[in-house]
Amino acid sequence: MQKYSVLMALMDYLPVVLFFLGTRIIAKDLKHRIAVVPWWIFTIGILMVTAAGGLKATSKLLCALQITEAHWLSDQFFFNHAFGFMLAGVGLTIGVTSRGKRTYALLSTMSLVGLSIIGSTGMTASLCWLAN
Repeated sequence: MQKYSVLMALMDYLPVVLFFLGTRIIAKDLKHRIAVVPWWIFTIGILMVTAAGGLKATSKLLCALQITEAHWLSDQFFFNHAFGFMLAGVGLTIGVTSRGKRTYALLSTMSLVGLSIIGSTGMTASLCWLAN
């Protein structure tokens, strides 16, 4: 069993909560600026990222309290985090472009890091474009 302090496990919730609050502010602002479908894709993406972080923090808290070591709570983080950022990036990119093209691909496990980068880049670029 891994060793975590309860304080460290509780502090692991802080970035999750701050990310959720920040992206909800962005989502509220975007609701009337982009179409409904891309907004929902973005919202589902940020909810997936938030859930992934919350479940991982919960696994650390359960381990710190010596209740159980739920590996599945921790193991899901990488996949849900990557796909959540990808959905958020795709939603924003579709929302700010007039074409709305979608790309689908068969993904290997190691390409999930690339999905996180692409999704984060898409979110950042789209928000910069909207800020002008």
